[in-house]
This record gives sequence, structure tokens and C-alpha cells, in this order.
Amino acid sequence: MGEVEGIKEGVRATFGVNGVPADEVIRRSSEFETVLFVTPPSDSTVLPEEGFLIRRDAKVVLSEVVNGKIPIEKVKAESTIILLHIPEKVEEALKLIAERFGGEVMGQMKALSVGERRGTRL
Repeated sequence: MGEVEGIKEGVRATFGVNGVPADEVIRRSSEFETVLFVTPPSDSTVLPEEGFLIRRDAKVVLSEVVNGKIPIEKVKAESTIILLHIPEKVEEALKLIAERFGGEVMGQMKALSVGERRGTRL
């Protein structure tokens, strides 16, 4: 079993979850849940094809990963994602938010791939 697969197996055993395609795991997630991606130890920012939806707060998940028996090399806490529910005029709202905060409008998968650790995704 490879290094990444060993970690994925540890995540499955620790949290009782299975991997889900990345776009689906993001779409299904909600507040107070954690989306966890397992990547090789390189500094690559390429989003993996699969992630895990863990129905626990990120602080709890991080604690269990760091203090548990999952064979990790390091943990990167990436940027924050804030979900805004906009009832009408979504395109106008996106444009206004991008202008106001100096951001760029893009799809969720691209935002996850190109985002920086200290960035925030709305």
C-alpha cells in the first residue's frame, strides 16, 4: 500500500467515512463539517480527485488526525471557505464581492486549486 493510500485508509478507519469525488464532497458539505483531502508530501496544489466529508468540526478533525494513528508527514490547514446564500441576482453579488475585496470570480474547484493558505473563498 502506498503512502497516500495508507493515510486514506487511516482516515477511513478513524472517521468511518469513504472517499467521495472532490466536486461532490464540496457540494455535499455544510457548516460544522470538514472536507479533508489527502495529497502526496510535495507542495503541489493540485486538488486530488477524491476527498472525505467528515461530519465534525475542523478543530476536532485536526486534533484526531494529529494525535491519532494516521501515518501523516505533515498537516496543512488551507484557507477558509465561507458559503454565502444569495437569494437573487447572484451574478451581481459575485461581481460586487469581487470588486469590494479585490477578488476574482471562479468556479469552486478552480478556487480550491489556486487558492492560498491565508486566502478566503466566498
